[in-house]
Amino acid sequence: MNSKTSRRNFLKYTSLISTSLIVGFKFNSPNLIIAKETSELDPNLYVIISPNNTITFKLPNIELGQGTHTGQAIIIAEELEVNLDKVNVINAPPDPRYGRLNTGGSASIRNNFRKLLKVGAATKEILLKAASSKWNVPVDECFASNGTVIHSKSNRSFTFGELANKATKLEVPSNPKLKNNKEYRLIGKSINRIDISEKVNGTSIYGMDVRIPGMLQAVVKQSLVRGGSLFKYNEKEALSVRGVKAVIPIPSQQVTLKNYPESIAVVAESNWQAVKGMEILNPVFKGGDTINLSSNFIEEKFQEEIDKISYPEKVDSNLTFEVEYDTPLYAHATLEPLNFTVNYTEKFCEVWGPTQSQTSLEFYIKELTGLTSDKIKINITSIGGSFGIKQTFDALVQALTISKLLMKPIQVMWTREQEIQNSYPMQMNKNKVRISLNDKGFPIQWDHKIVNSHSFAHRSQKFKKWIDKWNWEPNTSEGFPPIYDIKNFSLGNKSVDFGLASYNFRTTGCNQNCFVIESIIDESAHKANINPLDYRLTLLRNDERHYKLLKNIAKNSYWDVDVKKGQGKGIAINEFMIKKTKEGRNSFGDPTSIVAIISEIEISNKGKLKINKVHCKIDCGICVNPDQVIAQAEGGIMMGISMLLNEEITFENGMVVQSNYDDYKIAKMKHTPEIKVSIVESSLPPAGIAEAVVAPVIPSITNAIFAATGKRIRKLPIGKQKLV
Repeated sequence: MNSKTSRRNFLKYTSLISTSLIVGFKFNSPNLIIAKETSELDPNLYVIISPNNTITFKLPNIELGQGTHTGQAIIIAEELEVNLDKVNVINAPPDPRYGRLNTGGSASIRNNFRKLLKVGAATKEILLKAASSKWNVPVDECFASNGTVIHSKSNRSFTFGELANKATKLEVPSNPKLKNNKEYRLIGKSINRIDISEKVNGTSIYGMDVRIPGMLQAVVKQSLVRGGSLFKYNEKEALSVRGVKAVIPIPSQQVTLKNYPESIAVVAESNWQAVKGMEILNPVFKGGDTINLSSNFIEEKFQEEIDKISYPEKVDSNLTFEVEYDTPLYAHATLEPLNFTVNYTEKFCEVWGPTQSQTSLEFYIKELTGLTSDKIKINITSIGGSFGIKQTFDALVQALTISKLLMKPIQVMWTREQEIQNSYPMQMNKNKVRISLNDKGFPIQWDHKIVNSHSFAHRSQKFKKWIDKWNWEPNTSEGFPPIYDIKNFSLGNKSVDFGLASYNFRTTGCNQNCFVIESIIDESAHKANINPLDYRLTLLRNDERHYKLLKNIAKNSYWDVDVKKGQGKGIAINEFMIKKTKEGRNSFGDPTSIVAIISEIEISNKGKLKINKVHCKIDCGICVNPDQVIAQAEGGIMMGISMLLNEEITFENGMVVQSNYDDYKIAKMKHTPEIKVSIVESSLPPAGIAEAVVAPVIPSITNAIFAATGKRIRKLPIGKQKLV
């Protein structure tokens, strides 16, 4: 079964729409609709059943490698009573009738679960009514089974396709009956991903695989100092390189409230020729927004700014202590660098590439070309990793600029070095926290100060002024106040503009903040001489979900079993995603997932860290596909381990020091511990997974290091820190 559809097949499907059954929702409305033969097509999540019995699920969220197409297809198929091997899955196109199409925040299943159930159930009910009408039998004598409707008494049957035309003339049910959880035959079962075969056999088409007749390939270079201007280059020599067709300076420009720096492109018949041409071109840049920036300067400035933020008046307490925690800039470091292919003409523009947002991509194209939506075609390719970075459009802006000048199809693919040195790392934080404990050793006041790099420095001045006015960054407050029972909590924040260009990273602010919160809880437990698990249980005694999850993982991981000298266990818990509002703590996307982690480590006599085992317990509501959840959890755990060990972006002379995987070191197979993931059975609506898992991994390991050595890790990454 194909999880993607070729252009030819897509056209085949759309040509059948006039006689197909199409069911979905109107944008910003809970009401189900059916697209009649003569009506305007207006659903935003829908099923298409064609007379030839082709069943197509048109889904709003992009497959980023997380299995969202499989998960969403399972939900529809559950109520529609069809197996996945009979279903084609395609991406919904950008269209205001669909609403904003964006994939992120582990929200694909969470946000669409009930809608997709209703689409599947309503489609089934329409088909049952169509069959009962054709047979002139009561509808309750008919049932659906794997793409057919069967009459129970006569055993007659129609395929869904044979009923499609009849079904389009029926009234769509506004409130179709849904199964109860015990009736699920697909949801809750481990099902292979629908795209697994093409990923394994290499037939999946990624952005860099796109080939268009007449296409040229461009390699682009910009200043390593953000905002640097082009000074000189060897155009004549570069043009003499075999296959090189053009050298094109690309001016700085502002698109959709973002500032894109000046760059220069070498265009050639092949990527390799363009690379060689760029080597000969040897462009030199000067100036820039970060020209004097260094990591030492950032640290000094952070310390200066955080000391300016005042604490509120301190309550009377038995013990008060203050700690500082630092988290670095992280690169997204995706396996697939940024890339886009653009074929522009004066009347039409077609684009191929990996993106998390169909809506934003179309918006960019419209702004850059002046074309209307009907003159734009977007083809979403497979995506080789994202973690937030595929919501940026630098490669698109560059490819479209070149294609407009040359009037030829152009592919721009960034190098690994560009991806790390010119991209948008996660912002860095410095935390200073004052904790006051009562006579039993539990927090009665938590005063938290954060200074971070301005994550929107690459935006327009208008956007930056808005952030500066409120002195608040959207990512700063994620995870605050802590989930624990703490009566007095305060949060002070200052964002410093270094000219850095940052962007959303997996778990955004929740990632960094969870490390700090769970570390401080551990520090408090140690000062109170209370077991870290028991300490958390006391503070969460009134929160049933968190309390039960911690008790469960402690039992399953044998938390109370003593370890040998040099070994340690650490615990952490995270609720994804929690955000601070004026009213207090609430969910960023209800419902939430809760993840508890217990890590087992050992430290050699020479101070070498070995992570032996990671236990993960997940309460994510209804688990649509357990195998998919486990895979996402395992990936999230390894990402957290990678961030813990060595990942860090640093600056010297205004430039990123790291450039590739040799000096931006991500975790390898040898760093992989034994991972045990278990899922809590739940009747709550499903919530997000992967991002929920990344955050607590780091503090669970650093807390384990303290248990083994007495050394508290307050600065990431561990890197070359001495552990003994």
